[in-house]
Amino acid sequence: MAESSAFPWLVDTLYNPIEINQKNQPKDLKLLSNPYKFVFVGRLDGSKGVDILLKAVRILKDENQEFEVLIIGNGIQANELKQLASDLGILSCVNFLGQLSNHEALVKVQDALALTAPSRWQEPAGYVVLEASSVQTCSIVSKMGGLPEVAGPHSLFFENEDAEGLASCMRYCLNNPDEAIKRGFQSSQYVAENFSPALAATQLLEICCKLSPKLLAKTHT
Repeated sequence: MAESSAFPWLVDTLYNPIEINQKNQPKDLKLLSNPYKFVFVGRLDGSKGVDILLKAVRILKDENQEFEVLIIGNGIQANELKQLASDLGILSCVNFLGQLSNHEALVKVQDALALTAPSRWQEPAGYVVLEASSVQTCSIVSKMGGLPEVAGPHSLFFENEDAEGLASCMRYCLNNPDEAIKRGFQSSQYVAENFSPALAATQLLEICCKLSPKLLAKTHT
């Protein structure tokens, strides 16, 4: 994001940190509930692209794929999106769970084959992607804003507004569940290395030292 900003001055990126236990064992595919699940967590409004996800679901159901989609969150488009799911004939495999506590939502994400983040706006960070990585769930994200950067190289990506592209990523996970689990574990390692609280604190101190050299001198006395 910093690299894409057209500012005439130096821009430093300080990520929101998240704590991850790097000693956790890889998630076991056998522990996931059936059918496999994809989860969306966020506001139900046009910027979040839930309608794109619903259209991708229709594409996969036409292929007789067996899976379930959980949509967690509320918003101004909740009723509109429920109607769209009904019009698409996918209510049998799409569950609107409404607002859940952070813990409840994270349990659902941990049980999922993948998190989906089909945002159509310039997401600056997308913290829910970091939370998915913290429980070793891989993410499928649109190539918008900071999502690809936060999701990391082991996630799956599709072009903005591209329901076919999203369906392709979901299809890949369904056809290769072991690979999806592997990507989730790799993503957790990526996030642990690049988004840890210790690293964020060090980077913040370095930025402060750039602004005030006297501060740097005090840290070495």
